[in-house]
Amino acid sequence: FKIGTIKINATPDANGDYRTSVALPEKMTLNDKSGKTIAEVMPGNQKFSGVWRPALANFIKFDGEYANTSIKFLANPAEGLDDPISIGIAKAGGSMNFGEDGDKTWSGPKKTIIEGLRVSFGPNGADSFSLGSFTATMDIKGMDMSIPRLVRDKLRAEMAGGQPMTADQAQKIFEASFSGLAALPMEMHTQTSL
Repeated sequence: FKIGTIKINATPDANGDYRTSVALPEKMTLNDKSGKTIAEVMPGNQKFSGVWRPALANFIKFDGEYANTSIKFLANPAEGLDDPISIGIAKAGGSMNFGEDGDKTWSGPKKTIIEGLRVSFGPNGADSFSLGSFTATMDIKGMDMSIPRLVRDKLRAEMAGGQPMTADQAQKIFEASFSGLAALPMEMHTQTSL
Protein backbone atom coordinates (compact mmCIF):
# COMPACT_ATOMS: atom_id res chain seq x y z
CA PHE A 1 0.00 0.00 0.00
CA LYS A 2 1.57 3.29 -1.05
CA ILE A 3 0.18 6.01 1.17
CA GLY A 4 2.46 8.98 0.62
CA THR A 5 2.96 11.76 3.16
CA ILE A 6 0.49 12.08 6.01
CA LYS A 7 0.71 15.49 7.66
CA ILE A 8 0.17 15.47 11.42
CA ASN A 9 0.29 18.51 13.67
CA ALA A 10 0.42 17.51 17.33
CA THR A 11 0.65 19.89 20.28
CA PRO A 12 0.98 18.50 23.82
CA ASP A 13 -1.46 19.84 26.41
CA ALA A 14 -1.30 20.03 30.21
CA ASN A 15 -2.88 16.54 30.59
CA GLY A 16 -0.18 14.82 28.51
CA ASP A 17 -2.57 14.42 25.58
CA TYR A 18 -1.87 15.68 22.06
CA ARG A 19 -4.20 18.04 20.23
CA THR A 20 -3.87 16.92 16.62
CA SER A 21 -4.88 17.70 13.09
CA VAL A 22 -4.30 15.17 10.31
CA ALA A 23 -4.22 15.54 6.51
CA LEU A 24 -4.03 12.54 4.20
CA PRO A 25 -2.34 12.70 0.79
CA GLU A 26 -4.46 13.60 -2.24
CA LYS A 27 -4.02 10.09 -3.66
CA MET A 28 -3.09 6.70 -2.19
CA THR A 29 -2.55 3.52 -4.21
CA LEU A 30 -2.66 -0.21 -3.58
CA ASN A 31 -0.36 -2.31 -5.74
CA ASP A 32 -0.16 -6.04 -6.37
CA LYS A 33 3.04 -8.08 -5.90
CA SER A 34 4.32 -7.06 -9.34
CA GLY A 35 3.87 -3.35 -8.55
CA LYS A 36 0.80 -2.89 -10.74
CA THR A 37 -1.76 -0.46 -9.29
CA ILE A 38 -4.99 -2.28 -8.44
CA ALA A 39 -6.77 0.40 -6.39
CA GLU A 40 -6.71 4.17 -5.86
CA VAL A 41 -8.08 6.15 -2.91
CA MET A 42 -8.59 9.92 -3.16
CA PRO A 43 -9.95 11.37 0.09
CA GLY A 44 -11.05 14.68 -1.51
CA ASN A 45 -11.73 17.64 0.79
CA GLN A 46 -10.81 16.75 4.33
CA LYS A 47 -10.57 18.00 7.87
CA PHE A 48 -9.72 16.01 10.96
CA SER A 49 -8.83 17.11 14.47
CA GLY A 50 -8.72 15.22 17.70
CA VAL A 51 -7.22 14.62 21.11
CA TRP A 52 -4.81 11.67 21.22
CA ARG A 53 -4.11 9.98 24.55
CA PRO A 54 -0.72 8.19 24.34
CA ALA A 55 -1.42 5.95 27.37
CA LEU A 56 -4.42 4.47 25.51
CA ALA A 57 -2.88 4.69 22.01
CA ASN A 58 -6.24 6.09 20.96
CA PHE A 59 -8.23 9.25 20.35
CA ILE A 60 -10.52 10.28 23.21
CA LYS A 61 -12.08 13.06 21.11
CA PHE A 62 -12.20 13.66 17.37
CA ASP A 63 -14.16 15.47 14.69
CA GLY A 64 -13.59 14.64 11.04
CA GLU A 65 -15.18 15.10 7.65
CA TYR A 66 -14.23 13.95 4.16
CA ALA A 67 -16.07 15.22 1.07
CA ASN A 68 -15.97 14.07 -2.54
CA THR A 69 -14.05 10.91 -1.71
CA SER A 70 -13.30 8.46 -4.52
CA ILE A 71 -12.18 4.83 -4.32
CA LYS A 72 -11.44 2.90 -7.51
CA PHE A 73 -10.66 -0.79 -7.83
CA LEU A 74 -9.10 -1.25 -11.26
CA ALA A 75 -9.90 -4.29 -13.40
CA ASN A 76 -7.49 -7.09 -12.53
CA PRO A 77 -8.55 -10.39 -14.18
CA ALA A 78 -5.56 -12.24 -12.70
CA GLU A 79 -7.05 -11.62 -9.23
CA GLY A 80 -10.64 -12.33 -10.29
CA LEU A 81 -11.80 -8.73 -10.80
CA ASP A 82 -12.84 -8.55 -14.47
CA ASP A 83 -14.45 -5.11 -14.33
CA PRO A 84 -13.57 -1.97 -12.37
CA ILE A 85 -15.53 -0.87 -9.30
CA SER A 86 -15.88 2.82 -8.43
CA ILE A 87 -17.07 4.14 -5.07
CA GLY A 88 -17.93 7.79 -4.60
CA ILE A 89 -18.85 9.37 -1.27
CA ALA A 90 -20.19 12.94 -1.24
CA LYS A 91 -19.62 13.27 2.51
CA ALA A 92 -18.40 10.99 5.28
CA GLY A 93 -17.46 11.91 8.78
CA GLY A 94 -17.77 11.36 12.43
CA SER A 95 -17.18 12.69 15.88
CA MET A 96 -16.50 11.32 19.34
CA ASN A 97 -16.27 13.05 22.70
CA PHE A 98 -15.34 10.58 25.45
CA GLY A 99 -14.74 11.32 29.11
CA GLU A 100 -13.14 9.01 31.66
CA ASP A 101 -15.43 7.29 34.17
CA GLY A 102 -14.31 6.61 37.72
CA ASP A 103 -13.63 2.93 36.96
CA LYS A 104 -11.12 3.61 34.14
CA THR A 105 -13.74 3.06 31.47
CA TRP A 106 -14.86 5.75 29.03
CA SER A 107 -18.27 7.11 28.07
CA GLY A 108 -19.65 9.67 25.67
CA PRO A 109 -21.36 10.35 22.36
CA LYS A 110 -20.17 9.07 18.99
CA LYS A 111 -21.62 9.96 15.61
CA THR A 112 -21.06 8.61 12.08
CA ILE A 113 -22.44 10.20 8.89
CA ILE A 114 -22.36 8.99 5.29
CA GLU A 115 -24.11 10.96 2.55
CA GLY A 116 -24.31 10.39 -1.19
CA LEU A 117 -22.68 6.96 -1.39
CA ARG A 118 -22.62 5.54 -4.92
CA VAL A 119 -21.05 2.26 -6.03
CA SER A 120 -20.68 1.61 -9.77
CA PHE A 121 -19.67 -1.64 -11.47
CA GLY A 122 -18.24 -2.22 -14.93
CA PRO A 123 -16.31 -0.04 -17.36
CA ASN A 124 -19.23 2.35 -17.95
CA GLY A 125 -20.65 2.24 -14.44
CA ALA A 126 -23.97 1.06 -15.83
CA ASP A 127 -24.70 -1.18 -12.83
CA SER A 128 -24.75 0.74 -9.61
CA PHE A 129 -26.47 1.37 -6.32
CA SER A 130 -26.60 4.38 -4.05
CA LEU A 131 -27.40 5.39 -0.50
CA GLY A 132 -28.88 8.82 0.13
CA SER A 133 -27.75 9.21 3.71
CA PHE A 134 -26.98 7.30 6.86
CA THR A 135 -26.52 8.76 10.33
CA ALA A 136 -25.75 6.75 13.45
CA THR A 137 -25.57 8.40 16.85
CA MET A 138 -24.50 6.39 19.87
CA ASP A 139 -24.28 7.06 23.55
CA ILE A 140 -21.52 4.72 24.69
CA LYS A 141 -21.14 3.93 28.37
CA GLY A 142 -18.36 2.00 30.10
CA MET A 143 -16.07 1.31 27.14
CA ASP A 144 -12.68 -0.27 27.82
CA MET A 145 -10.35 1.93 25.73
CA SER A 146 -7.40 -0.44 26.29
CA ILE A 147 -8.81 -2.93 23.76
CA PRO A 148 -7.22 -1.33 20.64
CA ARG A 149 -3.78 -1.37 22.30
CA LEU A 150 -4.32 -4.98 23.39
CA VAL A 151 -5.12 -5.99 19.81
CA ARG A 152 -2.05 -4.15 18.48
CA ASP A 153 0.25 -5.74 21.07
CA LYS A 154 -1.09 -9.25 20.39
CA LEU A 155 -0.70 -8.77 16.63
CA ARG A 156 2.89 -7.55 17.08
CA ALA A 157 3.71 -10.55 19.29
CA GLU A 158 2.30 -12.98 16.72
CA MET A 159 4.28 -11.36 13.90
CA ALA A 160 7.54 -11.01 15.88
CA GLY A 161 9.00 -14.20 14.42
CA GLY A 162 8.79 -12.81 10.89
CA GLN A 163 6.37 -15.52 9.79
CA PRO A 164 3.10 -14.56 8.08
CA MET A 165 0.11 -14.79 10.39
CA THR A 166 -2.57 -17.27 9.42
CA ALA A 167 -6.20 -16.18 9.18
CA ASP A 168 -6.96 -18.53 12.09
CA GLN A 169 -4.37 -16.82 14.33
CA ALA A 170 -5.73 -13.36 13.48
CA GLN A 171 -9.32 -14.48 14.10
CA LYS A 172 -8.43 -15.87 17.55
CA ILE A 173 -6.74 -12.59 18.53
CA PHE A 174 -9.72 -10.48 17.48
CA GLU A 175 -12.26 -12.81 19.09
CA ALA A 176 -10.37 -12.79 22.38
CA SER A 177 -9.84 -9.04 22.31
CA PHE A 178 -13.38 -8.05 21.42
CA SER A 179 -15.35 -10.69 23.30
CA GLY A 180 -16.50 -8.15 25.91
CA LEU A 181 -17.67 -5.49 23.47
CA ALA A 182 -21.05 -7.11 22.80
CA ALA A 183 -21.97 -6.69 26.46
CA LEU A 184 -21.32 -2.94 26.56
CA PRO A 185 -24.19 -0.86 27.89
CA MET A 186 -24.89 1.28 24.85
CA GLU A 187 -27.76 3.17 23.29
CA MET A 188 -27.79 3.60 19.55
CA HIS A 189 -30.18 5.72 17.51
CA THR A 190 -30.06 5.68 13.71
CA GLN A 191 -31.63 7.68 10.91
CA THR A 192 -31.39 6.42 7.37
CA SER A 193 -32.73 7.29 3.94
CA LEU A 194 -32.14 5.30 0.79
